[in-house]
Order: sequence, then C-alpha cells, then structure tokens
Amino acid sequence: MALLKCSSLLVYLEIDEKDPPPFFSSSFLIGLFDAPDAARIDQYSAKAQAWAAKSCLARLITPKPTINISESEATCKAAAYLMDDGERLWVQNVGAEQGFGPTLYAAVLELARARGRLGVCPSVEPGKILEKPKRIWEQFYRGAQYEGKVLTKQVPGHHLEPWLNMSYCLALGASLLDYDRKRHEWKAYDAFWTASNAITSWRDQAFEMARRSVNAHVPRG
Repeated sequence: MALLKCSSLLVYLEIDEKDPPPFFSSSFLIGLFDAPDAARIDQYSAKAQAWAAKSCLARLITPKPTINISESEATCKAAAYLMDDGERLWVQNVGAEQGFGPTLYAAVLELARARGRLGVCPSVEPGKILEKPKRIWEQFYRGAQYEGKVLTKQVPGHHLEPWLNMSYCLALGASLLDYDRKRHEWKAYDAFWTASNAITSWRDQAFEMARRSVNAHVPRG
C-alpha cells in the first residue's frame, strides 16, 4: 500500500491545525483533494502578494500578475471524520477512492503531530472497521517501509486484531508526506476561489466521502 506522491494532492481541514474543535462537537473533517491547478494558483498568489507589497510607484510601472482559470476542478479523493479528545485523534467515519486510503491516514498522522496530540487511534468499536482500513493499520504496524517512522503504543481496546488496539504516531523527525506544503497550497487554493466569489463545496465533498463507511452499513473505520 504505497503512499501517493501526486503534486496536485492537497490536504483540506474543516478547522485550522491550531484551532480547538468546534465547541459543540469534538469531531471535524480532513480530506484529500486532487486540485490540478493548485501549483499555478500558488505561484500566482505569491506573485500577487509580492506585487501588492511594492510601492505605489512600483505598482504603476509593474503589470499586476494575472491568471486565467475559469473553474475549480478540485475533487475529493479521500476523507475522514476525526474525534479529538485532547490527547489523541480517533478515526470515526472514513471513505476513499481506490489507492488514496494510505495517504489519507498518513495525513492524519501528520495532523496529530501538528496539533500536538500523542497519536491516532482506530475506532474503539470492534467489528466497525472496514477491511481496507484494517489492512492500512496493519501496514503501519508491520510494514517494513514504516519501521522507524511510525511508532505504536498499546491502548485499551477489544479488537481481535492487535494492531487495532494501538495508538500510532510519527517518530521524531520522521515524515510520510510533505504535509506543510500541501496545507500551504490548499490555503492558497481556497483563498483564491473565495476571493473569486466562487461557490465551493469543499466540506460537502469531504462529508459525502467520509460517509462512505456509513453508507456501507459500517459506521466507523
């Protein structure tokens, strides 16, 4: 189960890394979006900010940067509902297109570190996890490619599979994907379309993707 290296794959969050969960809920969404125009928009945003920082005279003699993109083509490829108990993140509902699951879970591990949490845990409910998520957790637990990068610690649980009764975190200095870059590009992408008064449905797409496990009658993963 290889991690995807696609440069147009960005990380969406319903909240900011440092923000607490909404006061009425400890759960929030994370999603992977394929945004083909992300790199162009990021470059344009950097040029536009540099132009805006120039003096009035410099702006008069320097053409304002432009970009020609008519419509966002970002599509959600994987998403999960996470519960934050203040110590760890717990995966609740999850959904992914073929091949995107491992990269989503890698992003969740990166997010846990960014939020200062001790790690990430599977759902606490036995029998409520789909087979594909089980295999992803097992790869983090046993896979040679994650040795020295992903650390585990046993937590109370009633799963038959020992790797589902674990908390997972990244080792000090280890990284599974360029999380900061993918978040930076996502923020630039989102800001561009917000400024363009475009009707975006990032949360709706992520929500529907995360509900795939619910729709499969397996409410948690």
